[in-house]
Amino acid sequence: MTAATITLGCRLNFAESEAMAAAAPDGSLIVNSCAVTNEAVRQTRQAIRRAHRLAPERPIIVTGCAAQIDPQAFRAMPEVAEVRTRDDALPAFAAAGMIHQVKSFVAVQTGCDHRCTFCSIWTARGPSRSVAYNEVRRAVERELGRGATHGIDIRK
Repeated sequence: MTAATITLGCRLNFAESEAMAAAAPDGSLIVNSCAVTNEAVRQTRQAIRRAHRLAPERPIIVTGCAAQIDPQAFRAMPEVAEVRTRDDALPAFAAAGMIHQVKSFVAVQTGCDHRCTFCSIWTARGPSRSVAYNEVRRAVERELGRGATHGIDIRK
């Protein structure tokens, strides 16, 4: 049984989820969380509980922004087998993948250097950092090989 993902939040989370699923232990379920609002965090907890009810045999690994901001809250959930934060969650290559089999997305930058009081991205994703050019190029080539043909989105 291959790893599966439940992804909440932004396009970057969807691309990261595909990359994480490829590297995750077979049979695990990765919940890639969002913390952009309190409602997003609530939905993450709800998704974890629902996933555990539907597949109690699958170990649930929680990662993403909500897990980064409050890892202890997710570790305290009995349904959660493991919490991975920024330091140990992401592979060391450009996150890329098809989003709902519609659009391919390649992450070239993450984080933010601004510290807006209303935003959690700078806390959850850390300072702004770019992915190395060669890693981005490999990710684009991989996505083209998977069938992405046009509509390259170069926004951060």
